Amino acid sequence: MSADINFPEIIDAKEIGEEKEDNALPWDKIPAATYSETNKARKDVEALNEKHLERIAKDPEFIALNEDLKIRDERRERKFLSLNFQERKAENDKDDARRLKDLNDRFKREGKKALKDIDDLPKDYEAPDFFLKEAEKMAADLVKLNANQQKKWMLK
Repeated sequence: MSADINFPEIIDAKEIGEEKEDNALPWDKIPAATYSETNKARKDVEALNEKHLERIAKDPEFIALNEDLKIRDERRERKFLSLNFQERKAENDKDDARRLKDLNDRFKREGKKALKDIDDLPKDYEAPDFFLKEAEKMAADLVKLNANQQKKWMLK
């Protein structure tokens, strides 16, 4: 099954999935279920997806996530990995600096004090669930869409 509205893929299905397991079941297809649509929600998906894409294109959390995913993909495509300690350390330091910058940007938006070092991050720190917040906004969009459609229907 595929989603009607997609979020950035944190987990790469090509790298992690059932087919990567030792005892994976063979792929098959089941017959489609017979059903009738009751609310015609499909017509709203395009509008909801458009608003979703506009929001995540501007959301600093999703922008940072997409940059991280781009780096992840570039690194996966590498054909070699340097064994030179200085090069590896430089790459790790660059990753830490990017992560610290992203955390401090988040803390600034939240009105929190900036960190001086990535190691100052509390062990029990939990990042905000920006996927959930976006899903809430999408649900609110759907409620507004339905309310507007109901008003139009009542005015007829």
